[in-house]
Amino acid sequence: MGSGIEEHQDFIFCFKGETPGLHGVGLLIKKEYKNNILSFSGLSERVAILQLEFNKKIISIIQVYAPTEKASKEEMEKFYESLQEAQAQTSGDVLLMGDFNAKVGIAKTKEDKILGKFGYGKRNERGEKLIEFAFEHKLSIMNTYFKMRQNRKWTWKSPNGKVKNELDYILSNQPKSIRKIEVLHGLGYSSDHRLVRATYSLQNTKKCRISFKSSPNIFKTEKEIMMYTRNLENNIKELEPFEDDDVQTLYNKIEHVIKKSISTNEHKEEQSFSTLDHIHVMEQIIEKYKEFNRPIYIGFIDYAKAFDTISHDAIWEALDKCQVHDKYKNVLKNIYDKSTSCVKLENRGPEIPILRGVRQGDPLSPKIFIAVLHNIFEELKWKNEGLKICNQYLSHLRFADDIVLLADNSRKLEKMINQLNVQNGVAIGGYRIANLRYADDTTLFATDAQCFGELLSRMERVSLEFGLRINRSKTKVMIVDRAMNNSPDVTQIAGCDVVQSYIYLGALISNNGGYMDEIRRRMAVTRLAMDGLRKVWRNRNITKTTKIRLVRTLIFSIFLYAAETWTVRDVERKKIDALEMWCWRRMLGVSWTDFRTNVSILQELGIKQRLCGIVQSRMVNFFGHVSRRDGRSIERLVVQGSVDGTRPRGRPPMRWTDQIKTAVGGPLNECSRMASSRERWRDIVRRIKSTPSNTT
Repeated sequence: MGSGIEEHQDFIFCFKGETPGLHGVGLLIKKEYKNNILSFSGLSERVAILQLEFNKKIISIIQVYAPTEKASKEEMEKFYESLQEAQAQTSGDVLLMGDFNAKVGIAKTKEDKILGKFGYGKRNERGEKLIEFAFEHKLSIMNTYFKMRQNRKWTWKSPNGKVKNELDYILSNQPKSIRKIEVLHGLGYSSDHRLVRATYSLQNTKKCRISFKSSPNIFKTEKEIMMYTRNLENNIKELEPFEDDDVQTLYNKIEHVIKKSISTNEHKEEQSFSTLDHIHVMEQIIEKYKEFNRPIYIGFIDYAKAFDTISHDAIWEALDKCQVHDKYKNVLKNIYDKSTSCVKLENRGPEIPILRGVRQGDPLSPKIFIAVLHNIFEELKWKNEGLKICNQYLSHLRFADDIVLLADNSRKLEKMINQLNVQNGVAIGGYRIANLRYADDTTLFATDAQCFGELLSRMERVSLEFGLRINRSKTKVMIVDRAMNNSPDVTQIAGCDVVQSYIYLGALISNNGGYMDEIRRRMAVTRLAMDGLRKVWRNRNITKTTKIRLVRTLIFSIFLYAAETWTVRDVERKKIDALEMWCWRRMLGVSWTDFRTNVSILQELGIKQRLCGIVQSRMVNFFGHVSRRDGRSIERLVVQGSVDGTRPRGRPPMRWTDQIKTAVGGPLNECSRMASSRERWRDIVRRIKSTPSNTT
């Protein structure tokens, strides 16, 4: 026992172990590589590091054996402290491998930097910890990058042979050097683990040759420059000026006319309905239908090449219905008419007339597309379809070319996808919601699959009349059903895949109504941003005050996107606090092995408001924004309205409005009344920001 290096006939054995029969790590190296060994260090009986050199290339191999599930939190913290210490001693290429007793599962959004497409099993808490470590040190978990049969993925099985998991991993900071990962079996001895083997390439990949491009002809003499300048001035003078308006004024007038004529659902005039409002409406609908045990079908619609396929005739028809003045419409026609393109290879090809699509890069193109999409939904006549909230209907949400359908059964959803012309949706407080729209991004709602199909059916038929085709491969359906009676075996509705979660307008929407997945996703993105500014944090010429401002401005703003819409429980609060302290420690260069308490770090930096406090104050501030909306606005109706149905037995889940009532200290109607006064509500938000619970 102990630590040492033993030389045998065919191999060299490096080991570290203290407890007989338990723990211990070791590495076997072929004897032919004896001269390539630089050093071996056993940091603990769970972590050891071996350094090799091949052709002036250093490879650091860290071998680990993580505590099992029965181990305490203190043991896990001690293990990761040793791992941090080992990582600090590495140089060159790093290979981290061993039994981590963790399940990383399938890669989630924004995890493609460290995880491949071929994960195995369901992620657990130890897996989350391993992924956090991998993100921090930019290590890719290589097992997930290579496709294998399911019976070749698992590396551990239970004593009875019924449970099989992938617990052993190989991580690398040079994923392109790993050419193959395979799990070996049938090695001739009894073990509950199987070996994982990696094929590692020592040769550097050849860099692409940089192509050279000749410099354009430039004027060499003063005479040539003068001649070119004179010709340019003459050409500009000969241009006929546009007498009435300049380009910016023209754009503003057309935009104003389009915005004025387009309604938001059944509203007479468009309101300032931001992405945050859309996300909040979506999450509130899911929260209320889940609370009252009502199923809901949500379709996220995507048009195929939307901006490139829309017909020009549909554009002029939409502008006519928006009552755009003929003078402005003629200007647009002059831009679009007789537009051509050509293909140039060795020679210039024939001109091809452009009869479809809006101009790429033109600031008016999104507004024109919105007008056409609005015209499509006017043709659908969905005023009495969708989800019902306070005697009004919401059948879809729309933003850019993404559309979300809402239905209360799969049949209606399928019909919506195919023809988009059915009276349906979901109801909240007597108001039926059939859709939500933001630009050309649309969400459709229904309360059963049949209804959803009917809505989608008509939408596809009417859209084709305007030159738009629904992309079924990218169109997704989400079923929100607390009882899970309608969704276990459903994999497709109307030819569209059924998903458990979907990123809508930059926020992850889950069918379970929770926010843990979205918070974890934003934590991963925040860590990536923090690591991207590593040189800034290490720069000693930048003061702590400036670094704190950079963290709050550049890093926390990434995490806080759509945080106003979250329902934060104690579990999520602990996650947020842990992320905040990780950022401050990263900024200061303080490792977990330095044994610095969180309180001492906060005192050193003078942090008076914690990240959780910022989230809470944003929620309260956003509630004031919603409460001051018009009484028939969708945002206010989904917050204050109710859903027909019966709550299941047991304690109801925490609602978004419960946080507001707790923070303000009063019932919801009293909070709404106070929010009507901007000055009074600002004082309340300031008080919440400065409360001791948010500053300690």
